[in-house]
Amino acid sequence: MDTMKSKIKAMLEEERGVSPVIGVILMVAITVILAAVIGTFVLGLGDNLQQAPQSSVSVSDASADYSGSATQSFVISHQQGDALTMGDMRIVVRNASDSSQVASYQGTDTAIELNGNADPSSGTEFGVGDSIVINETSGTFDSGYKYNVQLIHVPSDSTVTSAEVTLN
Repeated sequence: MDTMKSKIKAMLEEERGVSPVIGVILMVAITVILAAVIGTFVLGLGDNLQQAPQSSVSVSDASADYSGSATQSFVISHQQGDALTMGDMRIVVRNASDSSQVASYQGTDTAIELNGNADPSSGTEFGVGDSIVINETSGTFDSGYKYNVQLIHVPSDSTVTSAEVTLN
């Protein structure tokens, strides 16, 4: 029994710790993190990320017939922020009640007019003070219904605006 007590006493009085092991683990972890960061910069992996434009855009029902031929239409107005390239945008209109897609337009679609200019080229910019009018002559949109209109920046796959609009 005395030997057991002496062994326990010797173990409790021992001053050796595990700090060398922890030190080695921390040094290896720091080395791995530094290698990953430096490798990312050297290989240029972060260069091809697209940043979403920062813009304030609103959507409303068109109270007037902008083109002379549309039965129902939406107006998307750019209030502030970055200009958007028409070719980089997609507009998706969904039925607000069941989220089913009603229509989708890419930046050069003929149903979209930029400040009254039909069929905008892909290089046309949508900037502050500009408006996009979605003219629908085929009867896709019905008055009295709510629609969710989304403006999507395609290169970054981010939503610039999403608004629920009731057509009158």
